Amino acid sequence: MRNSHAFFGTLCCLSCVLPALRAQIVRSGYTRDSRRSLALHDILPEDATYDQHRPPGSPTIVSFHVTVLTIDSIDEESMTYATDIFLAQSWQDRRLRFHKKIDSEYRILDVNWLDSLWRPDVFFKNAKQVTFHEITVPNHYLWMFHDGTLLYMSK
Repeated sequence: MRNSHAFFGTLCCLSCVLPALRAQIVRSGYTRDSRRSLALHDILPEDATYDQHRPPGSPTIVSFHVTVLTIDSIDEESMTYATDIFLAQSWQDRRLRFHKKIDSEYRILDVNWLDSLWRPDVFFKNAKQVTFHEITVPNHYLWMFHDGTLLYMSK
């Protein structure tokens, strides 16, 4: 009897949560369209004038956010420490096209495309060593929004 009450309670909770979760997914822009294949040439300008080494315009405003996950290996003698961070950067590149194949607000892009796109040169002054978290899978993500804004996140 006790298990049936727990099961019924769980079922009631799920029936309340699942519609809200589905609505959030729809609001976030993830649709079937988000899974259609997209190639790099679909977002680059048609006239082949895109230069990944030149910024999108002057000035290019880059927003960034750093979330400190951990601080450890503190060494008072050498005045050093190690930290894990999550870095988010966003900038607008109006030279890129939000392809007609996409009917959602944004699209998750292949992070390897960063090698072919302009991106800001963000660095940490006085950093002794910087590594990217790549255990099991690389922790890099790239989104593109309708207005040409790119959001790049890495750990």
